[in-house]
Amino acid sequence: MAKAFSWLQACDSGHKICKASEPCAAWPTRLVHIGGQGQLPRLVPTATLAALPKYTTLSHCWGTRPTLRLMEANLEALVGGLRPNEVPKSYADAIEVTRALGVKYIWIDSLCIIQDSAADWQSESKNMASIYTHTYCNISALESADSHGGCFRQRDPSFSRPLLLRTQWVGLEDELWTWEFQRYSIEHGKEIEEAPVNYRAWVLQERQLAPRTLQFGRIMLYWECRETVSSEIQQFWPGVDDSVSPPDRLLIFRSEAGLAIPAGSVLTENLVDCIDRWTRVVEQYSAAALTFRSDKFVAISALARETKRVLDHMTNQDNQYLAGLWRPYLERQLIWQVAEPRPTSTQREDGFTAPSWSWASVDGRVYADYRMRKNVKLLAAVIGHHLVPIAGDPFLGVAPGSPASLTIRGPCWSLADDPSDRTKALGGEPPMELRLYWDIAIVSPSVRAPAYLLPLTLEPADPFIIHNWQVTLRGLLLERVSCSTMAFRRLGSFLIQAWRKGEQEDFSDMETENWGLYLPRIIQVGFKVNLFRLVDVPDQMDASATKADAWKRIVAPHIIKLE
Repeated sequence: MAKAFSWLQACDSGHKICKASEPCAAWPTRLVHIGGQGQLPRLVPTATLAALPKYTTLSHCWGTRPTLRLMEANLEALVGGLRPNEVPKSYADAIEVTRALGVKYIWIDSLCIIQDSAADWQSESKNMASIYTHTYCNISALESADSHGGCFRQRDPSFSRPLLLRTQWVGLEDELWTWEFQRYSIEHGKEIEEAPVNYRAWVLQERQLAPRTLQFGRIMLYWECRETVSSEIQQFWPGVDDSVSPPDRLLIFRSEAGLAIPAGSVLTENLVDCIDRWTRVVEQYSAAALTFRSDKFVAISALARETKRVLDHMTNQDNQYLAGLWRPYLERQLIWQVAEPRPTSTQREDGFTAPSWSWASVDGRVYADYRMRKNVKLLAAVIGHHLVPIAGDPFLGVAPGSPASLTIRGPCWSLADDPSDRTKALGGEPPMELRLYWDIAIVSPSVRAPAYLLPLTLEPADPFIIHNWQVTLRGLLLERVSCSTMAFRRLGSFLIQAWRKGEQEDFSDMETENWGLYLPRIIQVGFKVNLFRLVDVPDQMDASATKADAWKRIVAPHIIKLE
């Protein structure tokens, strides 16, 4: 623990941005007082304290085995003291670490939130961002699959010490050379990212918001704070020397991201980067595991609240959080994709967690390759929404049984082709290709209702990344709720990519924004090859219709309700 204490002391005394930027406005309702030697740890209501004391927090896996939890029935008993034979090993080890760091209090979710009280859960979840932002140090039991695994591991101590090698050169008998070799921790990021605790969805926000995290791994200790990332054998300076940085960027909501706002600071991150970082968080979070589907929004609520705080600060307006997405930036955020579609979506079929347009409506990892790029032409606009949040708090999720919809104004076309054909070459000049990305894996194309396309964005290719495509049209793949209304549900997303003319890399079109002229070409080819049809029009345009009339009917906006 000497190494951990030295990290903490160096950070506490020398890292300005690791210190809490403002007083804690929302205290945790309860803390565990670890007690002195020979004393039992006990639960303490913070209302009885004159000031909020310094405290640590614990990130851990609950697991499936029974463990000590705070309930309505044992609240009074835990205030009296935690019996040693009832305290699981991860809790006991975290208490010992807290004592070694010179701290007297610790916050553990399972002991400080009443687990069978919905009211207490809702109240404490609102304070989660504050709890972890103001922790003195977060303790992470990396390798424990449940609360009985503990923090400490048996290991070979020589692994963290340098290897000394003495050599003598031929002809230089009088000279003895001593070489010192230090093991290079190429597995640093891998051991952390693949640890059981970091597969738990709740832990993502705990790790991102805490100013410091002390991680107990299988072979060594790891340290993360807002300025440095270290292990027992190596220290990294993220953003300073990328050659020695961990393979995955670990600090998303910290100094690298600028999402923690120190008092009086000037924000350097722009709005585009902020939304992109939220997208990265969603991608990480959706890949993690949740025991209860109902926690889908609650387990990321602290990061969402922090993101809103930053967005409001940047824009000086009230940014609305709608089922995991942000308004007024919805048009681009709607174009997410499921990494590995499954044959069925248990969420959409067996229970309501989120509307189909939200990434939270599906299980498994989602990703978005659109980001918040510049020079993107919006083809549709979200003009309204209707969503009833749980307990009036949008960060807790959508109220079950309540309607949750977006009203969108934009063109909509019927997909005349077989929707199970995921990739289709359209031909034309320039050559084009359609790709469909389903949210749910297709088992039998015959069970699919007619699909519809809702185009949302048109963007040029990035000349420094993609040299083959000129422009990309992106949008949503929909199914109609009923034939008599313009109400739809999401099935997936689509893109149409137009090849560049010839092989010469001429980017003059992008410089003059003439790439926008590709939109009518894409649409005209789609109708010409009978890929698209007009909504509510059984046949294509009359032969007598002028090109101008035909074009107006093709791009005429509809008012669509997306559920």
